[in-house]
Amino acid sequence: MGYLTNRTINYLNIHGAFLALLEYAFGLFGPIYFYTLGFPLPEVFGLLVGLNTARIPLRFLSFPMVRLVGLKGALMVGTAGWALSFPVLAMVKGYDGWLLLYIIMFGVFNAMYWHCFHTFYSLAGETEHRGKQISVANSLIKAFSALAPLLSAIFITNNSFKAYFFLSIPLVIVMLLILSRCEDIPVERIKWKEGKKLMFSLGAKIHLAEAASILPLNFGWLFVMYFYVQKMVTFGGILTFGIVAQVIYQLWLGKVIDRGRGRLVTNAAGFLMIIETISKVFLPLSFLRILGLEALSGAANVHHSIAQPTVMYNTGKSSSDAFWYWLFAETAFDLGTILGLGSAAVCLYFGMPLRFTILLALPGICAVWWLTYRYFGDNHKGLETK
Repeated sequence: MGYLTNRTINYLNIHGAFLALLEYAFGLFGPIYFYTLGFPLPEVFGLLVGLNTARIPLRFLSFPMVRLVGLKGALMVGTAGWALSFPVLAMVKGYDGWLLLYIIMFGVFNAMYWHCFHTFYSLAGETEHRGKQISVANSLIKAFSALAPLLSAIFITNNSFKAYFFLSIPLVIVMLLILSRCEDIPVERIKWKEGKKLMFSLGAKIHLAEAASILPLNFGWLFVMYFYVQKMVTFGGILTFGIVAQVIYQLWLGKVIDRGRGRLVTNAAGFLMIIETISKVFLPLSFLRILGLEALSGAANVHHSIAQPTVMYNTGKSSSDAFWYWLFAETAFDLGTILGLGSAAVCLYFGMPLRFTILLALPGICAVWWLTYRYFGDNHKGLETK
């Protein structure tokens, strides 16, 4: 059937599910932690821009690390280093040495992690089963992380953000044990002259547009909910509600993708994300409406998180060199972050209401929609891999 036939992909998917718990530590609660430290909202967005800016030059450190310990070894180094950056984050008090150390550690290890993980996943998977494999990954991630926002919020309320960030240490041990079971994949050394040809790949274009859209949408709405709800536990419960709705539907969509219906899934993702964005800006807020918008967001995310990674991993695998492909794709993501969150930070600084910064997502959503739509083409017999 193609869902669980690849042993390395299975381990990577399980690893990714545990990674989702680590992602929630920063992706959801990290920005709010910065806000609680006293950073004004424009500066919080600016800090997120700074973190991604630091990743751009530091990403090149993954090259000597892969040559030294292999692709799997570099992925494990990135995993461990990224997890250990969270206790450093817990020590931040403001613009201090701990913040600088955190930015450096995030830049080095988060960049190394995602560069190596995406390369590994591209090379390990099969094009004809990619949709099903990604659907398993997404379903595991949603299943593992369904209760994470609620439980995390309860933990933070009863303890502290700092204690929460220290939970990354036992989590990373489990993640490394899972990775140790994967079969390593050799990466050939390719020179800059050949590698630079992948600078403007389809994956780089998609990642640029995606970061410029998804991040203003996600972080803008995150703070809209946080300010409206106020209570951390209620906030975590709403986020959990949005995740639970997505689990089972993912598996079926992966099968749809592999049957050549990628355009159908892509159109659903683009349409739903546009409706979601406009609704989050203009719909009057209430607790029930926020739940409804989270359900709408879940429906949009289910389609997007199947279609977009299928395109990215398949084009990465079919490229002349997956490692260089993902170097430029991940760098494009950072540039998109600078564009999207940087624009939001400037707008907030000059007084734009928070909800209206979400509209900055619309051009990027349309661009990702068009690029993935073109990739899948008109055929309904299988995926295009060009």
